[in-house]
Amino acid sequence: MNLTALLRDDRGDAVEGFPLTLRVLRPNGTVFRSGVVQSSAGRAHLLPFYLSATAPLGTWTVQALSDPKADPIGTLRLQVEEFVPERLAVEAEGSAPAIEPASPSSSWSAPGFFTVPPRRGSAVAWRSR
Repeated sequence: MNLTALLRDDRGDAVEGFPLTLRVLRPNGTVFRSGVVQSSAGRAHLLPFYLSATAPLGTWTVQALSDPKADPIGTLRLQVEEFVPERLAVEAEGSAPAIEPASPSSSWSAPGFFTVPPRRGSAVAWRSR
C-alpha cells in the first residue's frame, strides 16, 4: 500500500518542508509501521508499506502526527478482511489434446475451475479435476 497524506494550512494551501509522522496501528493497537516523511515534489507525504497475507483482520488505524508525543492531527481507519477470489466453473470438450498459446485451437478438453486474478496483469490459476 502507498499511504499518502496531504498537509494543508488553515487557508487550504499546501504546507511544504514540514516533517509529518505517519503511524500505522494493527487492530490490537500495536504499532505496525511508523515513519517521519517529508513532502515530495507534489507536496504529498508518502509512506509505503506491505500487508502480508497473514496480516491480522479487523480495523487498522493510520495516524498523522505533527509531534510524535502529541495527539494525532488526522486519523484514518482501514478495514482489512479476508478475500476469496471468485471461481468460475469451466467445462469444455474437444479433440485437441492441448492448447498452444501461439496457435488457435478449435476444440480442446479442460474441465476445471478458473480463479479470477486479484489484479490486472496477474496470471490465471487453473486447477483441473
